[in-house]
Formats: sequence, structure tokens, C-alpha cells
Amino acid sequence: MCGIVGACGALDFRDYLLNGLRKLEYRGYDSCGLFVTDGSFSLLERSVGVVDNLDKQVPTTFEHTPSVGIAHTRWATHGGVTISNCHPVYSFDRKVILVHNGVIENFVQIREFLAANKISFYGNTDSEIVANLIAYYLSTSAKDMLEAIEMATSKLNGSYSLAIVHLAEPHRLYFAKNLSPLLIGKGQGANYLASDQIPMAEISREFVDLKDGRFGYITKDEIHVYFQGQEEKVKLVERSSENLDVSLNGYPHFMLKEIEETPSCIERLIKNYVFHDEYTFDPKLLKIIERASEIIFLACGTSYHASLIAVDLLRSKGKLASAYIASEFAYHPVVMTKNPLFIIISQSGETADLLKCVPFIQDNAYHLLTITNNRYSSLARKAEYYLNLYSGVEVSVASTKVYQSELALLFMLLDAAFIKGHHFNELREQVKCLEKIIAHKEKFIPVAEEIAKYDNLFFLGRGIDYSTALEGALKMKEVTYINASAVQAGELKHGPIALISNEFPSIAFISEEKTAHQMRNGFQEIKARGGRVFVVSSKSLSLEDDDIIVCDSPLYLSPMSKVMVAQYLTYYTAIKKGLNVDKPRNLAKSVTVE
Repeated sequence: MCGIVGACGALDFRDYLLNGLRKLEYRGYDSCGLFVTDGSFSLLERSVGVVDNLDKQVPTTFEHTPSVGIAHTRWATHGGVTISNCHPVYSFDRKVILVHNGVIENFVQIREFLAANKISFYGNTDSEIVANLIAYYLSTSAKDMLEAIEMATSKLNGSYSLAIVHLAEPHRLYFAKNLSPLLIGKGQGANYLASDQIPMAEISREFVDLKDGRFGYITKDEIHVYFQGQEEKVKLVERSSENLDVSLNGYPHFMLKEIEETPSCIERLIKNYVFHDEYTFDPKLLKIIERASEIIFLACGTSYHASLIAVDLLRSKGKLASAYIASEFAYHPVVMTKNPLFIIISQSGETADLLKCVPFIQDNAYHLLTITNNRYSSLARKAEYYLNLYSGVEVSVASTKVYQSELALLFMLLDAAFIKGHHFNELREQVKCLEKIIAHKEKFIPVAEEIAKYDNLFFLGRGIDYSTALEGALKMKEVTYINASAVQAGELKHGPIALISNEFPSIAFISEEKTAHQMRNGFQEIKARGGRVFVVSSKSLSLEDDDIIVCDSPLYLSPMSKVMVAQYLTYYTAIKKGLNVDKPRNLAKSVTVE
């Protein structure tokens, strides 16, 4: 959700800024822009739409060699998708230019304060008020830019990462950070700034992980970080660039590529968490899991669906467990016992709703385990224990391989803590099952082409298959814009069946013998009302006319094969409808604002 790229020093600014924005496209955006200057020359270009539109506007060579530059991809929160609301934004005197990720919660009050001081606005963003506030303090009471930034940020409520240029100081790039990711990269002859490591991965190996409340500036040779008016010693940390590939490698779309990377992701997990046929999880963590009075999962979207399957597994072993959507738990926390363990699951590790939950956990001294795909993320740094998903960068907005990695890691962790059966060999067999699905993916195309005819769709399941139905429906909604809803199959007669018609089909999952017969009885009720049912079943529970049959799996691994089918159906349905598979409308990959 939004992306920042910036630098100060000697470099090809056009190449770095535009390619940096392209590498951040996966985060989601609806407009973009850049600003470069050397003091005597400045260029501001902004565009609604994709980075390629911006590229066409930016000259191939600059009039002068810039000394500083910033760029941004915006996902609209305050103000519509218009040029006047694009970033970079500038102050009323055009001397302060900045880009901003995050949300300023008290922007209305600050805007009123600025308006009362005769300061005008050209757009409707909360970001513009930050530029104006800095410029206001710089022109009235601050002795320098650092003091103006500190004074301005002290008035802000909410989240922000800021990259700021002051035209009077064209050899410095200022910054400030709170509750939104921002990273400094150390280079040769230049220093860099970005909201993600990826734009800097090929040009920097040493980074500064900025903590909340920090501000400062970089030059081509120096990095200065301040907190509460005092300069801090800069700590450079080496970061691996492993698994940061964002190329298609011959695939037509990232979603298809990432679906088919799932087997290698699971194998990588096994390699990292199993050694000599023994799990390598921290024994202290396993003890905490065993002894916890309850296990509470916090997550959003796809990660929440993965946590539901973990809850099902824990309850089957007699362990008290529950899962909550983070945006609700943050304001309505529920803890039933005295010694809970919280497990936070986040693909990016920067999810704002989850970060909102952390103070409650820490204030009550509860144990916290974070599972993310980003070892350097805010949530990873705040956790008592951390487990990496090792999935590599996932570019497509709709998560596929990371969801599968969450299922696999949760299965291994709970196997190590409770089942103690060394079932990672079953996981290896599941990889073979997924490879068979990949090998026969063309068989899904006719089903997807039929689904593409409809505007509405049910996903049906019972027991563990209902969690898969939730994930399947979410994928279909995200990517195809079909109004897909998950329904517990036994609940059909209690209301949802009223929607069934020859224009309202269903996709049903069958993985469990004890409910297979009841599922098929429900299909007859649907068919009697003109509804179509596409059946996805495990081999031992299948019938000859089932639409898609996958290999048998242990019950708590069966969601992996069923959800891969749902992912393929979603992908091919979107292709049939001619949609943008990797970048669905209105969505962002990393949800860094509430």
C-alpha cells in the first residue's frame, strides 16, 4: 500500500526512481510521481495510473545532474485519484516537497490550523498538510529544517513515513518515520531511502532499520538519525537479498508463477525447519506453546483463513484455541485465560491492523510469536519469537504461495509442539500431490470458462473445507470481481439456498468421509432448484462425474491441494474475463494503514 523511493548523491536518478517504483508496484497503487533537483534545476512529474505512464512523461535525460530525488506510488485514502492529489506533494511556498506513506488521523484539525494562518491548499490529501506544516514552522519559528520536521511531526497523530526535500538544501534528503515502514540503504557515492528493501537490493547490502519516532537526513556520504532532539549512533545491518526476485521468468503473470512456486516454497520450509529428521524450532517456544492456557491467532484476510485451519487442528488435540480478525481484536480484545500465547500471522509483517494489536499484548506481558514472510519487518522486530515463511517476494496482490507456506509452517509447528509425530514426511508427499495438480492445470480451464459466465458464486464446505471455501471465495472476489461467498454447506437450507438459481452456481470441496454423504445430499437440493455444482473431491471420496479430483491427503494437509485448485480456477476465470490478474482494482498488497 503505497511505496517510497529516494536517494541523495551521484547516481542515475531516472533509472533508480522509476525502476524502484516498478519494483514496488506489487504493493498496490493508483497514481505515481517523482521529483528531482540540484538546487538550480527541479523537475516534478506526476501521473494517474501505472508507472509506465509516468515514464513517458519524464525526460530521458535531465537538464542538470540531480543531487537528490524522491518518488512515490499512491494508494488513495484521502482525496480522489487525481493529479492534484498525486505525490510528491509540495508546500504552499513550494520550498518543501515530500512523499508520504500512512494516514494522518488528525489532518482535519491541522488543516484548520493552517487555514487559520492563511495557508492555502491545492489538493485534498492528508500528506499536503504535512508539507505545509513543515514549511509553516520553517518560516515562523524553527531554526532549521530538522527542528521544523520535529515540530511538525510532534503534532501528527497516525502513521507516516516521509521522504522530504527542502529546495534550499539540495544535497540532503530528510526523512521521518512512525508506524509505517522506512529503510535507509548505505551505498558508494550515494545513500538511499525506500519503504521496502527491494528497490535497493542490488545497490546496497547495509541498511538502517529506522525505529518509530525517528527523523533525520542523508547525504551522499552521511546518515544522521535523531530521536527526541538527540542524534543517535547509526547502526548498519547487513541484509540478505535472497528470494527478492520480482521477475516473471517466462510466465505471463505473477499469479500463475507464484501458484507454481508453491512446491519449492514448502520444500524450502522443510529445509529450514527440519534437520536430520528432527524439527529445529526453539525448544523454549515449543514449551510455551504446550503450556499456554489458550492459543490466540490474530490475522487478516488470507492469513486469517490459514489460522482457522490451525485452530481446527489444535482443537482436535484438545487445546483451547481461537482466531480473531485483527481489525476487530484491536478494539475489542478477548482473552479467556491467564496464560495465553498470541500468534500473529502477516505476509508483509507491516499490516497496520496487526501492529495496532501489539501494544495490548505487550502491555499485558503475554507471549507473542510472529509468523511473516519478511524477517526485517516491524512485526518481526516487535515479537518475542519469530518464524520466517521463506516464500520469497509475492508480487501478485492475491496471495497464493504465501498462504500455502502459512499452512505448511503452522502444520509443522503444531506437529512439533503437540502431535510429535514427525509428519514432515507427509508434507513431502503433499508436495508431490501439488506437483500433480500443476502438471494437469489445463484440465481446470473448461471449468473456469464456465464459471466466468456468472456474476455470483457460492463456495461450499464442511469442517476444515469451510476454511478452504472462505479462502477460495476471497480469491475469486479479489481477482475476478465475481460476488463469491463461502457457506457452510449444512447452513444452505437455513437461508442461503434462497439465492440458488440457474444463474447462481456453487463450487464444493469434499475432503472428509464423515460429511461426504451429507455434502452430496445438499448438491441434489441445489440441482433441484436449477443450480450448478462444481465438485472438487479427494480421490477416495470421489464420484465419476466430479469435476476435479485430487489425490488423497491427511485431513489437515488436504486444504493445500483444494486451495490450489481454487487458485487455478480464479486465475483462469480472470483470464477468460480479460482482467488484470496481478493488480485487481482497489486492492493493495501490503495494507499499511487502518
